[in-house]
Amino acid sequence: MPEIIIKEIDKTSAAEANISSEIVYIPGFGSKITDMTGWADPRLYTSVSDFENEVGEAVVFTNAMTANFGNASSGASCTVVAAGSTDLSYLMAKELLQNGIPVLYHVLDTAAAAAAYKEALTLYGKLHVAMETLTDIGQFDVKYLTSGGYPLFGLQNDNPDLLNYDQDMVGIASSRGDCIALLDAPNFPARALTGKGSVFADAKTFASAVEVKDKATYAAIMYPWGTANLPVSEVDREVPASFMYLRCLAESLKTNPSWMAIAGVARGLVPGLKSLSLDNRLTNAIADGYTSDTEDGVSIVPVTNIRPTGLCFWGNRTLMPNPKGGPKATSFLNLRNLICDVKKVCYTAAKTLMFEQNSEMLWTQFKSKIMPTLDRMTTGQGLSGYKIVRLPSNDKTKLTAQIILYPVYAVEKFDITIVMTNEDLAVTDGN
Repeated sequence: MPEIIIKEIDKTSAAEANISSEIVYIPGFGSKITDMTGWADPRLYTSVSDFENEVGEAVVFTNAMTANFGNASSGASCTVVAAGSTDLSYLMAKELLQNGIPVLYHVLDTAAAAAAYKEALTLYGKLHVAMETLTDIGQFDVKYLTSGGYPLFGLQNDNPDLLNYDQDMVGIASSRGDCIALLDAPNFPARALTGKGSVFADAKTFASAVEVKDKATYAAIMYPWGTANLPVSEVDREVPASFMYLRCLAESLKTNPSWMAIAGVARGLVPGLKSLSLDNRLTNAIADGYTSDTEDGVSIVPVTNIRPTGLCFWGNRTLMPNPKGGPKATSFLNLRNLICDVKKVCYTAAKTLMFEQNSEMLWTQFKSKIMPTLDRMTTGQGLSGYKIVRLPSNDKTKLTAQIILYPVYAVEKFDITIVMTNEDLAVTDGN
């Protein structure tokens, strides 16, 4: 039986703390969709004109829709859709397309049906079914898995099945192995920023669960929501943090490779973000605390005001609980993105060469298809080096290889000592 197996082993030690398409999956709606025939699968768009020609304009929801989320103040009901509001997913997709990010857009229902929704769980049910199509890695290429303008983290309801929607999203990213799930908490400004009921506390519970723990390296929780200027919209809109991250990514890709950390003042400044949707200030100290180095500690990726620069992402971690000794390579979001790129290149190379003669020429061809990517990662500060090793196999129909990566880590700590002395010393830089 034809088979392609690509495994991943993180052998890095504990760390003190545009090669592949940056395709974003967004589920939403469109005014031109009057019949769902032909829309069961998502469609890839690379231009605003093609998107508008096929999908139309944003759908306007008639009714307000709410849902219960996690421990947000003991399971508070949060607004998912405001009455009379336009589909946020559509606006997010159009904005990303205008900034050069390709979008895999998944229409969930006809415009008429969506406009008449009364229950958020109807929308979420459609979203959940749609997202399951992404398990086919050979059919759909995607790098960032989002739930669009409809947050999933902590979604609760009397129906036990709905408790697993956020887990399922992480599971899809993990089963594919070549993308990352960007999870958003609900827009609940009064929520505590630390301690019980906070997103940070809930993230640890979520990531430590048996169903998620081994898959959490394929996910990141972004927080909080904020009010941003969207050129595609006539008014400012509250948007989820995952969208802010992708807007930063779009800006960074103009001058940087995709494996650079989208964080800090250099690449983490959020374009057009005016304020955070919080009743209390998310201080720099709180944001620092959202990055954990303790054993089994879990991190989330926050936005905070870094003076005098502005509102920036201040974290670069996946949701993976820290192993003994501290975080490893796959604990870092930019390295997870890098590994996803390598996997995509390996998959494409293997698929291209499937059923060719298993000879030295095949081995040379395989290496030639992946080495340019690895070389660019090395010259682009993603890797300090790499090795490609062919391993012996008793199966004459199998090519077995190991790709060893030596990643370059993004700095998270500075340890500087200022020494004062009475001795008369010459000025030197210490090198």
